[in-house]
Amino acid sequence: MMPQLNRRFVPRELRGLRTIERRNDDGGDQLPKIAGTAAVYFDTADRAGTQYQLWNDVFERIQPGAFDEAVTRDDVRALQNHDPRLLLGRSNANTLSLRLESHGLDYEIDTPDTQAGRDTVVALNRGDMTGSSFQFRAMTGGVEWTEETTDDGVTIYIRNVTAVELFDVGPVTFPAYTGTNAGVRGKRSPCLFLTDQRSEDCAEVVQLRTELSEFIRKNYHEPAAEERERRLRMLAL
Repeated sequence: MMPQLNRRFVPRELRGLRTIERRNDDGGDQLPKIAGTAAVYFDTADRAGTQYQLWNDVFERIQPGAFDEAVTRDDVRALQNHDPRLLLGRSNANTLSLRLESHGLDYEIDTPDTQAGRDTVVALNRGDMTGSSFQFRAMTGGVEWTEETTDDGVTIYIRNVTAVELFDVGPVTFPAYTGTNAGVRGKRSPCLFLTDQRSEDCAEVVQLRTELSEFIRKNYHEPAAEERERRLRMLAL
């Protein structure tokens, strides 16, 4: 399974939760480990807490199994604020561990005795930094679009993420989603909301809108057009 590379630039996507902690297992002068939940799986018992609202009628759900291959295949970094200059650990170096749990993807970092590591621990101890986030790209065939009708009769579109390529996890100052259990959208523009930083052409938003438009076109526009053509042909007879 290969990532989508049909575009010159394939955007990576960021998602985040306010679920992070510091662990001081050994005591003494050793820096405590940093642990968090990078992503939660969709749970029908907690829809609001485990689906991410992208737009008014569009939601994203990370499905169980989305990280199954990534945790053993990908060389994942632990970064602060997704910044490669603030490296905290790496899975291939065994300084970052990723763990699949029933609720989602957990991580633990062996905090380095570096300026970035010390600053991160200080920020966590002070409560200045409370969020976790992960950066990913959906694999080819790793997204399934569906639709649902709410109890209020409103049609919503669901982006089900089933397989990802994972780039990094770690603590962040501004998680893309501010709810403790995820699913609460920050008051930001769509581009800022999706990426934690404004991209010049908002490519992440463009990609998601393209996916949704294609799903709607295939499932609604084309059949409707064919039906209109059929009716016109019958009238012509």
